Amino acid sequence: MSADTTGSIERCKLDGLDVDVLASANLNIMHGDNNEAVEHSGGNSKKVTKRAKKIESLDLNVSATEAKIIEGLSKLSRFPFSVTNASGDTYRGPAFINIESYNTEDGKMTLTVTPKSKDGFVLFEG
Repeated sequence: MSADTTGSIERCKLDGLDVDVLASANLNIMHGDNNEAVEHSGGNSKKVTKRAKKIESLDLNVSATEAKIIEGLSKLSRFPFSVTNASGDTYRGPAFINIESYNTEDGKMTLTVTPKSKDGFVLFEG
């Protein structure tokens, strides 16, 4: 998914499971370099770590059954994933997920989604 993607997310599919995306979903598409200083006797050196592209804070509205399915998906190393934004653009690709939180009272589940490809998710034109 590219950094110039705009608009609210309207649909999300996890391995064919079509789930509702909450209006509050705030997609932070993170990637780039993480810079830090490493001390040594001659001064400081710069250590650069590449950050993988990922989608953070994907808020979903799920049933208890969907939550169990998604929990099972979180144990897989990859599965088909796609998101469609308000403009109708669909980005997809193999991914893996981390469940950040799940609230059983209102069914809100928050995910971090990381594409398997270092290039991120690709625009589906079809």
